[in-house]
Amino acid sequence: MQITRQEIDAWIQANQGAKKPWPKQNTFRRLLEQGALYRFEHEPHVLCALEQEDGRKASAHLFTSSSLLNEGLSLEEQEWVRGLVDSWKPRFVWVAWMLTDRTMQGQHEVLTQTSGLLNVSKKIRYWSVSGVTRIQFEALLRP
Repeated sequence: MQITRQEIDAWIQANQGAKKPWPKQNTFRRLLEQGALYRFEHEPHVLCALEQEDGRKASAHLFTSSSLLNEGLSLEEQEWVRGLVDSWKPRFVWVAWMLTDRTMQGQHEVLTQTSGLLNVSKKIRYWSVSGVTRIQFEALLRP
């Protein structure tokens, strides 16, 4: 299910501080403003596609957390992610998590393996999101 532009804009507006524009991180800002975000039914994972100028999907970014990956991806969710990734054909699938998520920082490869995410794509890279709190981040992930 594609997340509506209104939902994304409402989330950005709710988390935009008066002193500094949110988010501070350019990559995350670009994904939210220009990417197409998708959520698997009512599961708290968000997959974002960022398109190139020619309309092809240039990248895929899975927003998640260590606690969510520790729960594992159901077979249905793995199929959903794999289907989107296969149709987009990005060079890499990026997994993004909160910079403050210490478990993810140290154990992202193990969590990727045990969650079933490696069944979706073998070309996985990692990056962290800064400038938002866990509550703010999870508000985006959860419907």
